[in-house]
Amino acid sequence: MPVKVEYNQFRFSQARYNKPQDVELFGCDKANEFIKTANDIVRQIARAGWDIPGVDVTIRYYGSGKSIMKYCSSVSFDADQGDGATEKVTLGFANKAGPSVGRWNSLGSASQFKIGEEELSLNSDRSGDWRKHAKLDKAVAAITPMLEKLRSLPSKEGFDVDHPEGDINLREICTTVPTPAPADFPTIYAWVERSDAYKALGIVDRHKDDDYARDEEFRLSGNGWRFVTTDWGIKWDEIPAGGWEGYEYASPDINVRPSGLTHTSSGILPVEVNLKHLDDIYVADMAPYEKAREEDWKRAKAEGRKEYTNKEIGDQRRASIVTFVPAAEYKGGYEKPVYMIGRQLHADEARGMAGPVSVAMEDGFVVARMRDVATDRDVIIYEGGNELYHKNSALRDARELAGIFHLEPEVAPEILDALEAHRRKLREEYKGDKAMSVILG
Repeated sequence: MPVKVEYNQFRFSQARYNKPQDVELFGCDKANEFIKTANDIVRQIARAGWDIPGVDVTIRYYGSGKSIMKYCSSVSFDADQGDGATEKVTLGFANKAGPSVGRWNSLGSASQFKIGEEELSLNSDRSGDWRKHAKLDKAVAAITPMLEKLRSLPSKEGFDVDHPEGDINLREICTTVPTPAPADFPTIYAWVERSDAYKALGIVDRHKDDDYARDEEFRLSGNGWRFVTTDWGIKWDEIPAGGWEGYEYASPDINVRPSGLTHTSSGILPVEVNLKHLDDIYVADMAPYEKAREEDWKRAKAEGRKEYTNKEIGDQRRASIVTFVPAAEYKGGYEKPVYMIGRQLHADEARGMAGPVSVAMEDGFVVARMRDVATDRDVIIYEGGNELYHKNSALRDARELAGIFHLEPEVAPEILDALEAHRRKLREEYKGDKAMSVILG
């Protein structure tokens, strides 16, 4: 079987290869022997060119920003059990989480074993499996024949070329030819929460230590809420390839806060996205989902119900699930397209929009806006009626957004006066209530 590469959101990122390391834990000789034997299997697979008949290999990308690594995350094969019978063996190579081994050490070092229903886990230094000698002996016995078989294979040219991203064969396997976005592909807009706004704007948080400070090197993470899950009666075989993954959501309409079928957006900062490549980008039409919800709600009200049935919720989601396609295959025509971004975007494809923020009354509505300094374009942050609730909400959102830029929003005096008059009224109404006096100030 060809080698499987799990890029996650890092398909086009340079990723250094973490070779297996023979980590040892004091007093655990049998566990140490298992780790070395399993790691040797990966080394021999690499020497033979990675793509080995009868051996399934998975390479996984991991990291953040520009600090990306890849490692062999799993190896599986059929082990001979005698009399022609075989049993599937799976080896896992995960980060060692325990304090003795080290926080970021040995990603790619052997840590798991499974054959049939029997499992062994060395993911943590505190795992009791480090000292389960019978299980460890069985694991070593099960994988040693495969190690000897691999040692007998010829070496593939390029295996011994030393490079930070791995040998020549691994680099070829992990190289993806990008699918260019067509010239008429639309500009789309994502909305991020305040916690992600600094990344989107390219602002470095110097208060973070070196383990985390690399995050400022991307604008959008390419990861987030799943488009759909198996809740509400939805079966696995109903979910299209890619539908289970987590994404950043974007829309060609800047005034839409896009989301998938499992959440609603609470984004505060708009991000302009001009994609260069369509790899790991998907599209779905949310209009069928929204229309189904409207029709079901009318029926629920007519029947005297105050909520949807589980079947209705599942069918509402199915209405849009069937529209989920890779962006490269999208032919247009969706009424309310939502684009799902499944890879990390850098400054060449995404830009956090920024500018002065204001709140004003317009034709009886309260409107909070931001004027993007790069395009001189107004973006509506909040829009609502003349009620105090909407005035307070618009001011709250405007202050939150302006605070990202260390500014105060420009607010129409009539809005501030209305809110202050309401506070004075409440102070008078609750002047004998100490708790409310503290809240109202």
